[in-house]
Amino acid sequence: MKFCCLVFAIAALSTNVASAQSLWGETRSGMTVDEAKQIQPLAFTPSDPRTVAKTGNIELLRVEGLDLGAVEKFKASLYFSKTGKLQQVTLAPMASVNSYSGRSIFDSLFLGLKAKYGSPLNVNSKPDQALATWTSGKTKIEAFYSNFMDTVTIVQVVYTGDAIALGSGL
Repeated sequence: MKFCCLVFAIAALSTNVASAQSLWGETRSGMTVDEAKQIQPLAFTPSDPRTVAKTGNIELLRVEGLDLGAVEKFKASLYFSKTGKLQQVTLAPMASVNSYSGRSIFDSLFLGLKAKYGSPLNVNSKPDQALATWTSGKTKIEAFYSNFMDTVTIVQVVYTGDAIALGSGL
């Protein structure tokens, strides 16, 4: 039952509109902060914004309390370029998770994304780390899990616009 809810939630939250650069929750690559707020009215400016080291994109909006069918609630972080254009959306659990629940969440997300986007372009899965990649139009979707010596566990799904221009790197 949880899996069915998770698949439905992922499908509902990441509905692909006609745009080839659709990201998550009807957001699109290149939107301004105001345009993204219109699409995601619960979005707010985080008091602790993060920056993507590789790109310099800054988290200017966040949506919290998302129910993706898992036990944990999720947050969506919307990252914008220095010119104020939406480039990336990252979904992650709001609270820290341990290695067991983190892997379980990743496996459920993987199955939900596979049901929506088909077989991934590539999968790299080990007991303490996993990465799966899809593309949909010009959007790159990556599901990631990593457990560092049972002290830090990361689970996230990253939607990045213009996958063709980005190539294989993120």
